[in-house]
Amino acid sequence: MRHKLVLPIAFFIVSIVPAAHARTGHWRDVMRLRAGTPISVKPANESRVLCIFVRATKNELSCDRFWSSPPPYVPPIESRYRFDRRIVREVRLEHSDRANAAIGMGVGAGIGAGLGEASSARGLGAVIFGALGAYIGKEVGRDAPLFHRKVIYKR
Repeated sequence: MRHKLVLPIAFFIVSIVPAAHARTGHWRDVMRLRAGTPISVKPANESRVLCIFVRATKNELSCDRFWSSPPPYVPPIESRYRFDRRIVREVRLEHSDRANAAIGMGVGAGIGAGLGEASSARGLGAVIFGALGAYIGKEVGRDAPLFHRKVIYKR
């Protein structure tokens, strides 16, 4: 039983170490980003906002909503965020929608297969629960990323 836990624990430690050493940069690093880069912005006293970078000036950051295709109920005028530089606490690079969905799918499939294996059906349960977990994980991973990339600006 001990040997089965070694690989997941090692993977977890290896994935956490780069995040712990993330170097924070200056606002000019934000201004140098390419348009279309997926980012997240953490304004003061608000939750993180996922968006696609448009541009940044000395005083402002603009980005579009983080949807591959916006829901029909969102008017196009409201699809752009504007953040005053004074309220931006953190800007972080993010994975694309596809990458987030793939990561969520993998995690969901693994969890589902583990639950299915623990059920009385064993192999068949692992396949069924794994497929169900992959579907749920894809949806959750796309909308709520499990892993982030490096912080490029932090105040």
